[in-house]
Amino acid sequence: MRGHIEKRWSSSYTIIIDLGKDPSTGKRKRIAKNIATEDREVAEREMRRMMSELDDGTYVEPTALTLGDWCRQWYDMQKDRLGPKTRRRYAECIDLRLIPRLGHIRLDKLQPLHIQRFYVELSRAGRTGKANGADKADEDTQDARPLSPGLIRYHHAVLYKALEAAVKFRLIRQNPASGLELPKLPRWQARVKPLTPEQIASMLADARKTPYYIPILLAVTCGLRRGEILGLRWQDVDLEAGRLTINQTLGYTPEEGIYMKDAKTDGSHATVTIPPITVDALRAHRAERNKRRLKKGEGWKDFDLVCDRGDGAPCHPDSISSWFPKWMKGRGTDGITFHGLRHAHATWLISLGLAYIRRRYKSASGTGTSAPR
Repeated sequence: MRGHIEKRWSSSYTIIIDLGKDPSTGKRKRIAKNIATEDREVAEREMRRMMSELDDGTYVEPTALTLGDWCRQWYDMQKDRLGPKTRRRYAECIDLRLIPRLGHIRLDKLQPLHIQRFYVELSRAGRTGKANGADKADEDTQDARPLSPGLIRYHHAVLYKALEAAVKFRLIRQNPASGLELPKLPRWQARVKPLTPEQIASMLADARKTPYYIPILLAVTCGLRRGEILGLRWQDVDLEAGRLTINQTLGYTPEEGIYMKDAKTDGSHATVTIPPITVDALRAHRAERNKRRLKKGEGWKDFDLVCDRGDGAPCHPDSISSWFPKWMKGRGTDGITFHGLRHAHATWLISLGLAYIRRRYKSASGTGTSAPR
């Protein structure tokens, strides 16, 4: 392997490295690279670096591939491994923000400064379009609101993974997204006071009159998430033993619609003890559900779900999420979301006393079940 430098213009040199004959073609193989500098020593240092990398096998040939092209290729390789919601979020990051702002830059020319400026732009005016599935009339809308620090960090995570893959496939030598300054997450501050045991008891009593009593009860007394509650089947519930097993979760995206996901793939799989109050409520709920099934006859959709929309079919997860805060506000408690009931679960457990918590944990460890998460 030999290399030399040729003067190209007054302010540039061409580095030429002869790699010898290609065994498959018999032709000589050369690498040429133009470098913009008036200093010959700078060009010689670059040539020595290239030859050193060629010698130890770390050299990466320049590519005309843009960041946008690579992000699309990388996403296409990843999407089958992702859940529907994660797949949608990755696509939004790439299509709505990464490609419009950085996609034109050649992958091997992408610099940390480009990416750092991108994060600054997102912090000033990050919402610049609609997600897939938006109405056509809204497609061209521009919203100058900034992205939250958490969302900017999510974009960084997606871009970092894409660039790490580019390093792995030797499209670039190093990841330009490494070591950047990310926005700090704000310290958590409670905007509303957590529900007291008395408020929880009052809420559960009032919830009996609503169609969402069982989901609310499961969230408070078992600590289940929305998707776990709506995906729970009767076959996963053992009322005699006072246990339920989370085997699937329910989710929704505009592209996929309502879907079920194996809980083992997202870390939700667990067996949870059911307190007596919830066992009794589930028994009554199952009896009422069986009456509805007989009344519906052939119109019943048998998904075996504990919580259905009235005809056996799955509930839309957004229905309870949008209904619950309004219902709570009407009761005089503002700012409580359905997801926030998991905090109420902790309060509910503490109100029952240390002895009860110990019994639940002892039961969990003795039967292979887990305590509420």
